[in-house]
Amino acid sequence: MTIKQQLRRIYRVQIAIKAKEEKIRELREIAESIRGTSYDTPRVATSPGGGAGFESVAVKVADLTTQMEKDYGELMEMLSGGIALIRSVENVTNRTILEMRYINGMTFEEIADRMHYSVQTIYRRHQEGIKQIKRKMRVNES
Repeated sequence: MTIKQQLRRIYRVQIAIKAKEEKIRELREIAESIRGTSYDTPRVATSPGGGAGFESVAVKVADLTTQMEKDYGELMEMLSGGIALIRSVENVTNRTILEMRYINGMTFEEIADRMHYSVQTIYRRHQEGIKQIKRKMRVNES
């Protein structure tokens, strides 16, 4: 995987993390809404199967929540690895451009507008940042 591919993955991973967070929140709400059988009040005849469906749903919700939390942890590890790549860039301007591009998901034009540089300057500084990461990775591999 190239440096740019690793960096592009950061934004997609953030989107996946948000989706997992939302799903975990939904599952927890479902789990909290499931009520157990109360034995304090007299039972009235109900449909066959009583409340067994609630137990089954509760177990499924718990299993799904556990899996979602595991997936969430893996995504967070990927995200921190990508952010570490960007933080390894020493030049603050180049690092900021990479953050805006890969963490915030901004286009080169948006970055140029925000930083008051030409788009060509943003492209050039972006490439410099990528080269700095590649150099650091080569040094770490030696």
